[in-house]
Amino acid sequence: MNGIKKALSLVLALVMVLGLGVCAVAAEGDEGKIVILHTNDVHCGIDRAEKDGVITALGYSGLAAVKTETEAAYGRENVILVDCGDSIQGQAIGTLTHGAALVELMNRLGYAVAAPGNHEFDWGVDNFTERAAQAEYTYLCCNLTDLEGNPLFDAYQVVELCGVKVGFVGIDTPETFFKSTPTFFQDSEGNYIYTFSEGNEGQDLYRAVQKAVDAARAEGAEYVVALAHLGIEGSTAEWTSSAVIANTTGIDVMLDGHSHEAFTREVGFTGAWMFPLTNPDANLISDAADEAMHWMVMNGVLRGDGNGNLNPQSIATRAEAAQILLNFSKVELSSDTLADAA
Repeated sequence: MNGIKKALSLVLALVMVLGLGVCAVAAEGDEGKIVILHTNDVHCGIDRAEKDGVITALGYSGLAAVKTETEAAYGRENVILVDCGDSIQGQAIGTLTHGAALVELMNRLGYAVAAPGNHEFDWGVDNFTERAAQAEYTYLCCNLTDLEGNPLFDAYQVVELCGVKVGFVGIDTPETFFKSTPTFFQDSEGNYIYTFSEGNEGQDLYRAVQKAVDAARAEGAEYVVALAHLGIEGSTAEWTSSAVIANTTGIDVMLDGHSHEAFTREVGFTGAWMFPLTNPDANLISDAADEAMHWMVMNGVLRGDGNGNLNPQSIATRAEAAQILLNFSKVELSSDTLADAA
């Protein structure tokens, strides 16, 4: 397998609009396309909004429309909606219901799998296990166990899409210990009773991820997608998604959250692609995927510098990105198209 660089035959717009980012990635199966719709760090940003006739927030209603259109275009059985954590906390609707209202909305949207973020635990471990039981989708986390090694959640799940087995592996940041409430992970005497595989300068985390990836492959997964809540900028160096990619093998796609960044980057030493998304005020940016960005500039999807190159100072705004997303089915980047555009 040559990784996701070989597998990707369709690249769609990446956006984060007022707390809701949607990434669409498609790979060729035996009979068509596999499409993964991805959100992270929604933080209860569920409402659609407009200002002066321009969409400024996509919201869950917009996501539902995107999902419906994607299913119509590629077949419902070929589309999957996933989340990378920090969805159920952040506004009053989450606080008042301890996340239950958000899980119900995610059920109605048809999420299939998700990874928890640090803020999923803001009302305690017991509360989140209740939310996970409420969910009609599956929460995955390969690196959270009690001190005897008993997992709280399944580490991975293999899903068949378009006749192809795709493994999803969930990963949550060990920073959860101090970026949620530490006492929620301790006994009455202040001793930690859970572990996020935080030890040995990242090695425990890498081993937990590798074990889950290998298990998914052993179960027949042809592709492995990591649903991570790790981040890069501002995250502990050995616990970043880039560190996990550098210290494991077999991950084809790394979908990430936590650090509220916006970029696509090809990690050349593994062939994996990473899609961390952004906070509400950031622009859509890329520091790799040069051919794809060139095509998008030349075809008017993103604004450039006049020479067919991406200009970070004049790139698409949130509102423009929202409009791009709503018309995403028109944005197709195959290898042939990229060659022609270049």
